[in-house]
Amino acid sequence: MTLLQIYWRALGYLAADRKRVALICSANVALAIVALLEPIMFGRVIGAISERGSVFTTLVMWAGLGAFNIVAFVMVARGADRFAHARRSEVLCESFERVITMPLAWHHQHGTSNALHTMLRAVETLFSLWLEFMRQHLSTAVALVLLVPTAISMDLRMSLVLLGLGLLYVGIGRMVMRRTKAGQAAVERHYHKVFAHVTDSVSNVAVLQSYNRLGHEADTLRRYVKNLLDAQNPVLDWWALANALHRLS
Repeated sequence: MTLLQIYWRALGYLAADRKRVALICSANVALAIVALLEPIMFGRVIGAISERGSVFTTLVMWAGLGAFNIVAFVMVARGADRFAHARRSEVLCESFERVITMPLAWHHQHGTSNALHTMLRAVETLFSLWLEFMRQHLSTAVALVLLVPTAISMDLRMSLVLLGLGLLYVGIGRMVMRRTKAGQAAVERHYHKVFAHVTDSVSNVAVLQSYNRLGHEADTLRRYVKNLLDAQNPVLDWWALANALHRLS
């Protein structure tokens, strides 16, 4: 599956409560429009002051937009947090029921600790993605759709510069993701190994204490963690480079 397909599939879990999601998304669209109008109104306020014209009406409209932006942002953040937490609990319960009903052969093949680790990390990742979508992704996308024609109508040359920087930003992200795909897959395998070792050791702590293997298991965990960090550091180097290039762009 492509990254976009995974993204849409993750957002599909939000369809369990369409009305609530539609309300939050509508508020996000309103926030995006306000974020676009605020600097325009501020510019008109400055223009009216410099021309010594009537500034009261424009100033009231600008202040009203600012107040609406604050209240709407708080309501969207509150609604998104509550809904995302509720969906995380529901998806966790559904995933748990699905895992425990799988045949024993499936559990022997994948391993209990591996399945548990995958389920917990997947639910937390979905939760973070839902929050980012309802808080930022949608409003940012709408703002970009509205900003492009507005910027072109105001200054074509500056719009072309911004478009070039945006394409550069996307290109850097795609390049880094391609470079780190294999490395990140190796990191995930090391994470599974660390989690499996910790889970198995804690589950069998009585046996480990009886056979005096606590030191051996601790040394094994340190070796697994070292391997994890050795695999993680090259990936982090690429993302550090990407952050620097993003700042330059």
